[in-house]
Amino acid sequence: MIKISNGIISLEVEEKGAQMRSLKDECTGREYLWQADPSVWARTAPILFPAVGKMYKDAYIHNGGRYPMPKHGFARDAAFRVEKLREDYLVMAFSPDENIKIGLKYFSYLVNLFNNNEYLAILAYNAGPGNIKKWL
Repeated sequence: MIKISNGIISLEVEEKGAQMRSLKDECTGREYLWQADPSVWARTAPILFPAVGKMYKDAYIHNGGRYPMPKHGFARDAAFRVEKLREDYLVMAFSPDENIKIGLKYFSYLVNLFNNNEYLAILAYNAGPGNIKKWL
């Protein structure tokens, strides 16, 4: 956990996902960020692309077509590195090289899981292997 402060407000950021975990008023002690209540949602401020949030019925509709989009995202689980750090300043960077290696390893696993069917492996990479098995 990385902590910075300017004497008025303090910030705590986790390296995993570069997620802000705490933003506090140092005078009052008031917390401004969600504190990850596991009974509601155990994560905080994830970095998701191309959409933020859960899609209704795990799909979206575009131009009359319904497209599956279950929960996804890998940046929220990836390690970010500190590029610049001062007492009151923080810059974190995502290292795609390391994460591409992890992604390739997972893709290789999916290719094996789907008996060398790369098409199904690509679908599973995006939608999740459990969903592909349900759809088959």
